[in-house]
Amino acid sequence: RQTTGNAVSDSYITTKIKAKYAADSVINPFNISVETNNGIVSLDGNVRSVTEASRAVELAQETDGVKDVDASNLTLQQSSPQPVTDS
Repeated sequence: RQTTGNAVSDSYITTKIKAKYAADSVINPFNISVETNNGIVSLDGNVRSVTEASRAVELAQETDGVKDVDASNLTLQQSSPQPVTDS
């Protein structure tokens, strides 16, 4: 089992993804929790749009050390009275 070199820790992955979410204009980082276990990232929480969910998965997948992303616990909020617009 490799412990140095290309091995990336789960906490490092989680931190990098959360930082990407905080810097992204599409994602509300306070609504999505990120957990990483052996390189498998699990996303949980509420998103405002399919676009936000897709962006969250995309950013996670692009992160070094990520083997897979599970977004099955992301829930689309239905209560928004205004349509999602691209600004």
